[in-house]
Amino acid sequence: MHKYDFNGRVAVVTGGAKGIGYACAERLLDSGARVGIWDLDQAALKRAIADLSAKGDVLGVACDAGDWSSVEKAMAETMAPEAMLIAETGGLNAMIVDSTALPEQAVRDIVMSAFRSAGQRC
Repeated sequence: MHKYDFNGRVAVVTGGAKGIGYACAERLLDSGARVGIWDLDQAALKRAIADLSAKGDVLGVACDAGDWSSVEKAMAETMAPEAMLIAETGGLNAMIVDSTALPEQAVRDIVMSAFRSAGQRC
């Protein structure tokens, strides 16, 4: 299988604790990305982080992508200095969103990440 070079990149996968999202998170880790997994199922999230942490830098955040306040909380946790995920790289490089997310939710997440990282690259 082809391996993309995501070294030094950060990705967030919503719904990444199982199924296709889990496979995407695993593939991103195998390709060198640092991965944040946002999922509503906290038990599955805990298992996914335990399983995937051997592959690289992965952070799990409980998040309901359909609830904007939950997304804001997940963004804050993912970008927190102690999380060393997005804060360390200056922004979000990729985001994989499950098909149940409304387009405006995904756009808000992406735009928020861009604005939050805007002065960190100067």
